[in-house]
Amino acid sequence: MAKKKRGTKGSGSLFYDKSRKRWVFVRKIKNEQTGKVTTKKKTLKVTNKAAAEEEVEKYESLSDIKSKEEYIEKIAEARGVDTTLIKFEDSWSFYKNSGNRRQPSLETLKNYERYWKKFYSWAASNQVYEVEKITPQLASKYMNWLLDESSIKGQSYNKVKNFLKSFYNTLNHGTGRKNPFENISNREIETSQETEKRDISDGELAKILNLADDEMKVLINIGAYTGLRLADASRLKWSEVDLVNREISVVPQKTSRKNKRVIIPFIHSELYEYFELAKSWNKSSEFIVPELSALYNKNRAYLSKKFKGLCEDCGIQTEIENNTGKNVSVVGFHSLRHKFVSEAAKAGVPLFIVQEIVGHGSPSITRHYTHIDKKTISTHMEKLEAPKLKAIEKKDRLLEVLGMVESMNADNWQDVKNEIRKLLEA
Repeated sequence: MAKKKRGTKGSGSLFYDKSRKRWVFVRKIKNEQTGKVTTKKKTLKVTNKAAAEEEVEKYESLSDIKSKEEYIEKIAEARGVDTTLIKFEDSWSFYKNSGNRRQPSLETLKNYERYWKKFYSWAASNQVYEVEKITPQLASKYMNWLLDESSIKGQSYNKVKNFLKSFYNTLNHGTGRKNPFENISNREIETSQETEKRDISDGELAKILNLADDEMKVLINIGAYTGLRLADASRLKWSEVDLVNREISVVPQKTSRKNKRVIIPFIHSELYEYFELAKSWNKSSEFIVPELSALYNKNRAYLSKKFKGLCEDCGIQTEIENNTGKNVSVVGFHSLRHKFVSEAAKAGVPLFIVQEIVGHGSPSITRHYTHIDKKTISTHMEKLEAPKLKAIEKKDRLLEVLGMVESMNADNWQDVKNEIRKLLEA
């Protein structure tokens, strides 16, 4: 049996429901247009009368609200949420320091900051200075602007949209505000717009190695014999390479937030020679290719362009025009990763072993090859062929030729000439 109603300030009443052991707030609301009166009940999650009266005051304060925005502000205030509008210029710091956002890798976070800067610049040009002022209409307008003005395509469009949706989810956490990017759909990626990188042939790789300097030779062979991406190959450390047991253990930058370590349990004999070469002239740095590592950290795009420049100097076309009229890259350092996978397939290396080494595959595949022993993988990896032109062997042959030339005289020149020809043709 409920206690007798007790009047409170305002147009509602408060009473204690013994059966539920809760205070209940009852309020009558009159529709000004129809004159109809409806009764609303609100069970309060408190047992103390003083606390119940405080809750009633909060809900009573909602009666004079005239807009949805004001209602959201009041509800957030009642929940103890800070509803101060966030200036665009402060929003990145707010997002980055929030404990509610997802935790991507540092590289991905840099991309997010780039997306945010572009969005911030566009908003300022449209006289929008607080992130909460972006409406669904403005969000849609921005994404259309990206399509028209920035010529953004397919997957890149989706990455930006998904980030901004996540960005607003983080900023709006606990406020009740709607996400302006919530109902913007991802774009379908037309295969005609995307052009896959191809791998590099043995002949092309031989030409590239012939032009490359010592550090670049080592970097190229790391890519070709491990399938590591440029970020990981250029910053590979001696501490991650075990020359005694001939294995590499590295956490790829792309999946670093998962802290998943990739084990390459066999260093091909050709790559082993390049590691030995690097060790002979690299005495102090923790990185295997220190100059290229520093270059990547300073400007990763430049290192990628440097490799493509070598390809172009060898007459290899690195870009083609797709059917949308856009130039797209078809050959780059990532092509070495394609080559590694292709060569492994040709050598009969099982797919699940390749996926283990390059860090691809679904969880079910990962579980399948978790217990594959090192000997099994080494047996398959030994089958990978070295490039037709081995830079180290070529250097040794040239030194031998120079020695033979120095020994040449009027009596033996014919024989030496024939020996040199045989050596160079080998």
